[in-house]
Amino acid sequence: MKKEAQKRIYSLNDSGMNEMENWLLDIKNLWNKRLDNLDKYVLKIKKEKSRDKK
Repeated sequence: MKKEAQKRIYSLNDSGMNEMENWLLDIKNLWNKRLDNLDKYVLKIKKEKSRDKK
C-alpha cells in the first residue's frame, strides 16, 4: 500500500491468482472427464436395458 495524501493506492500480486486459476482448470477438467464417463456409462446401461426388454 502506498499513501498519497488522502488516497491509498493498493496493488495486487497476481501470481497467486494464476496459480489458483491453473488449479481450478485442473479440477474442472477432472470433473468434466468424470461426468463424461458417467454419462457414457448411463447411456450404456439404458441401451442394455432397452435391448433386454425386446
